[in-house]
Amino acid sequence: MTGQHRGVMSYLHKGNKDIHLVGCPCHLSALAAKTGGKALQSFDVEDFIIDLYYHFDKSAKRKHQLREFLVFNDVVVRKILKHVSTRWLSLHKCIERTLNLWEGLRSYILSTFDADEDDMEPPSKRQR
Repeated sequence: MTGQHRGVMSYLHKGNKDIHLVGCPCHLSALAAKTGGKALQSFDVEDFIIDLYYHFDKSAKRKHQLREFLVFNDVVVRKILKHVSTRWLSLHKCIERTLNLWEGLRSYILSTFDADEDDMEPPSKRQR
């Protein structure tokens, strides 16, 4: 569509020099939001969403435990969605789903990953 020699935009540009290619506004705004989010915080939401999916992906036991926590917290049981970076619009759906499941996920994480203070330090600070 945007090829320099045979793309639609090149044919339109030949007919009218005032036409300019801006790009997909949705894609541009998604890129701007992602860059802005990285500047505001050290927590990468996209990595968290991907890690969350793969934590439950191949484990029936983990899925069952999550289901129990969701039911206990009166959260509608829905599956964790997979975000694929090439499908940049999927990030919004994945974040929205994670937020809807948050109370159950939070309970699951707090009960499953009971961390000591030593585990909370970065690996470089731990004593060997």
